[in-house]
Amino acid sequence: AIFDAAIGRVGMLRVDTMEHWFNAVKALALSPLLRKNRLFILGNSRSVGLVAGDMLSREGGQLTAISPAMCAELARVIPPGYVIDNPVDLGDRAGFREYDRALELLLQEPGASGILIVHVPIFPDLEREIAQAIIARAARNRRPVLVSWVGATPGSPAWQAFQEAGIATYRTPEEAVWSCLRIAEYARNQALLMETPSSIPEAFTPDIAAARQIIATALATRQDPLNIQATHALLTAYRIPLVNTGFAATPEEAAQLAAQLGGHVALKIFSPQIANRADVGGVALALEGPQEVFEAATAMLRRVETLAAGTVIEGFAVQPMLSRGDAYEIAIGVRTGRDFKAGPVLFFGHGGTETQVINDLAYALPPLNMHLARELMSRTRIYAKLRANPGRAVDLDALAMTLLKVSQMVIDLGELIQLDINPLWVSRDGVLALSARICVAPASGPATERVAIRPYPKELEQPVPLPDGRSLLLRPILPEDEPALQAMVGRMPPEDVRRRFFQSFKELPPDMAARLTQLDYDREMTLVLAGPEVAGKAAMWGLVSLSADPDREQAEYAIALDRSLAGQGLGALLMQQIIAYARQRGIQEVVGEVLDDNEPMLRLNQALGFTLETDPDDHHLIHVHLPLLNAS
Repeated sequence: AIFDAAIGRVGMLRVDTMEHWFNAVKALALSPLLRKNRLFILGNSRSVGLVAGDMLSREGGQLTAISPAMCAELARVIPPGYVIDNPVDLGDRAGFREYDRALELLLQEPGASGILIVHVPIFPDLEREIAQAIIARAARNRRPVLVSWVGATPGSPAWQAFQEAGIATYRTPEEAVWSCLRIAEYARNQALLMETPSSIPEAFTPDIAAARQIIATALATRQDPLNIQATHALLTAYRIPLVNTGFAATPEEAAQLAAQLGGHVALKIFSPQIANRADVGGVALALEGPQEVFEAATAMLRRVETLAAGTVIEGFAVQPMLSRGDAYEIAIGVRTGRDFKAGPVLFFGHGGTETQVINDLAYALPPLNMHLARELMSRTRIYAKLRANPGRAVDLDALAMTLLKVSQMVIDLGELIQLDINPLWVSRDGVLALSARICVAPASGPATERVAIRPYPKELEQPVPLPDGRSLLLRPILPEDEPALQAMVGRMPPEDVRRRFFQSFKELPPDMAARLTQLDYDREMTLVLAGPEVAGKAAMWGLVSLSADPDREQAEYAIALDRSLAGQGLGALLMQQIIAYARQRGIQEVVGEVLDDNEPMLRLNQALGFTLETDPDDHHLIHVHLPLLNAS
């Protein structure tokens, strides 16, 4: 599950067999992406259609409901007495006219992302006509159409017709349904790839300084895991709501706390050597009065001594006994270790004492934003309950925000190696953590260096005032900037395009545009001068990029600036900022290539201390080098 989460987050698709690999390649090569996993199924056999529909539902897809108006239209095509539903059964005597009309109608019906034709060949003489009708109708619509020609072989006329038309064709309904779902999964993974969560949270403000001091103290005093006080203080620093908790070192102190709280209380023993308190009877609920608390705490100490002699007991937590009411129990946390090659991993799922038995956890790589948090939640069974029960409505935004807070802890705190919040109650009133366990260890480097996906470096953003009173924003590029990048290239004179890209075009090729805007911030950086609007709406006026080799010995820069802003020192600003970034990242040398007729750029390179060398094989090409002697 963790490996699947990593594969999905980087926009890839995982398959288990060579047969699946070939089917996935065929589907992705021939079919437009399915944005959702909702389908119409159309065919000439109800039983085979139901087989396909059952598999679709079983594997997480959905059969789209057909509107009453569409049912009325389909009734004119489907034989009398047939059930009009999805899957749509045209009957075993359906010919090309019935397929053409039914497909025309379904392609007009909203709700489904694509249509799967599941056809059982019955009349060999009609198969090519039916295939041609499907091909012609599909060609006039952008919605994906896939075909299962049950039992057909690649040599059959219908199969050949579909192949020539570029329509993915499968011999069994199962292969076709599997391929449809993989197309939808790939589209989802590609969308995840475009998400660029920030390194600095915008929706809440953690007390990072306090958190780091708590961890420093824990490491100095060798707390493993953190004691109850430190655990609660750390979660409080990240604004994660916690049940009111008192801490007692002895049964006598626990009894005093119970008297102060009044009413029924919960008592929990705490030891760094006890991972699950329930295993040693370390939790007592609904205790009333100091005497019951004292007796329960004393009994816990005896029980632990009997079951695990020599266990170090640090004390007790005393909490008011809360009514769970309509709240659900959730588990949220972080895992790291040698088994997690992709760095720290976040998890979310069904909480409570039966978490391991229920086995309903999903995993994701940090960092998260709200969209990624909800996507993580959606991959669990408990999420369906959270969404679908109006009688027990919950604050899903608060739940997603808690995931963001835990994700931010990973980004900020390189010492954090394990976090378990279980149970976390979620209800219509928000979330409340009842218990947590946190482990830390000395960090081996900056926190952001250990995550597989480097967060969007928001700390690099800075305003750039212009002489005319306008203000631009210098910031790292985002995937949403691709249209603005294309627009800037479109404004550039052909001469500037040639100098920047060493070739001429009026529009960036799609693969180049994607490569320039979808970055791995660990090895690449592009800083842009953009308008103050949000990415996707802001115009772009300049950029400078840096691409480093894996060892960070050398990084190549490239720069472009809109001519309307020339002469204002913005080219120098871009170069200075990217050089400073390279130095901060420990890159040893910045290099570039400049055409010999690009005199302004050559002068700027000289002013910045670059060494210029003419290419021995191309006298029009100048190599520029800037050693960063004080690179860290």
